[in-house]
Amino acid sequence: MSELASYLNCHEATIRRLLQKGEIPGFKLGSDWRFNLRSIEEWRKKRMTNKPATS
Repeated sequence: MSELASYLNCHEATIRRLLQKGEIPGFKLGSDWRFNLRSIEEWRKKRMTNKPATS
């Protein structure tokens, strides 16, 4: 999870919160979370295009 937080430039708590809400693609293997880079990239791009424009 720390690698994903570094990759997305956010805190691990943010990743945990997104996982709890089911907002980020990932799956649990035993007690560890796993992430697919392609799925994360698609998720990130979708979030970037859905952001409201700032003035």
